[in-house]
Amino acid sequence: MTMNSSVAQPYARAIFEHAFESSSMPKWSEYLAWLEQVVLDPQATEVIENPLIGRDEVFSFLRDVCAKVTFEQAENLLQLLVHNRRLSAVSAIKERYEELRAEAEKRIEVEVVSAKPV
Repeated sequence: MTMNSSVAQPYARAIFEHAFESSSMPKWSEYLAWLEQVVLDPQATEVIENPLIGRDEVFSFLRDVCAKVTFEQAENLLQLLVHNRRLSAVSAIKERYEELRAEAEKRIEVEVVSAKPV
């Protein structure tokens, strides 16, 4: 298990449990996908990793960028990730959350190979 995977597990589990209890799993999927895109963007990375920019400013920047899909609990998660310096784990958190969601919804991903068009 990589470091990001072990860091991601408790975050993903907490998000999933909250999302499951509040029937907001799709909303969290959308938010985590959006946040992952933002965090992986080279221009955002410059801001996030700049040692001259404080954590409060990074949080404000990301909150503004994610304003389109954010909600109160998501903003709380973002603040926690920024202040604990865990933004590098966002992809792993999203991946693990989606695994937990698929398991709860009894979904699996399959690849169909056919000799003829399906």
